[in-house]
Amino acid sequence: MGGLAARAALQLAGDEDACAGVVTLGSPHHGSALARFGGGDNARQMRCGSPWLRALAAAETPRLRARMISVFSWHDSIAGPPCTGWLDGAGHIPLSGIGHVSLLRHPEAVRAVLDALGELAGGGADWAR
Repeated sequence: MGGLAARAALQLAGDEDACAGVVTLGSPHHGSALARFGGGDNARQMRCGSPWLRALAAAETPRLRARMISVFSWHDSIAGPPCTGWLDGAGHIPLSGIGHVSLLRHPEAVRAVLDALGELAGGGADWAR
């Protein structure tokens, strides 16, 4: 839920220029199917189509979304379904064959996050693959 929390923090800051951008890793931008089994506020927020997720998306401008990069795996069975990593208007670095927990240490995922951070910092990495 870290990527969702980062998106929400930008909105709470009330300043689109509060940071250069956001890189999310394995974030369920459209909700996680497994969240329906969880209790508590976080699980309710992460349910597919939840009012919280809809409000979060509705409050983001195209300018803000353009400064977000989503690194995700098509084989992430925790944050899934797989399409939940895609965030309209954001940059994307889709990976394959890497599970949710492995995204933290897998060399390809680490490289993707570093490339995305470089892009946001103006380094011109090729993240739009």
